[in-house]
Amino acid sequence: MEASEYQTAEELRDGSTIVIRAIHPDDRERFTHAFQQFIKSPDSVRFRFHGFKRSLSESEAIHMTKLDFVDYVGLVATFGADREQPLIGVGRYIVCVRGAKHDRAEVAFAVIERPRLTLNELLKQARIE
Repeated sequence: MEASEYQTAEELRDGSTIVIRAIHPDDRERFTHAFQQFIKSPDSVRFRFHGFKRSLSESEAIHMTKLDFVDYVGLVATFGADREQPLIGVGRYIVCVRGAKHDRAEVAFAVIERPRLTLNELLKQARIE
């Protein structure tokens, strides 16, 4: 399977389904909306961006959703499989190139405050299995 086509769904204890899938360029608006929800928590913004950030520029939103899935990979989480569902979490890595070496990556995660408990539950389930 191509990394850009990755998708998996898991049923949570409450019966709801969470989908984790590759981020796509058509997620740009949902990504921008999720960022607006994310910044409602100043601590989340400070921990993720090491400072305060009020908005994403159009070019930042494009950069964060148009990935090559080789050196720049990103996944999003949604409730349900409908492609129009709002994003509730984002994870990504960017390979750090040092000369000819491609052996390190910078990793980042962001979770919208409201569903954080549900995503924590999913992560706990993944560790158990």
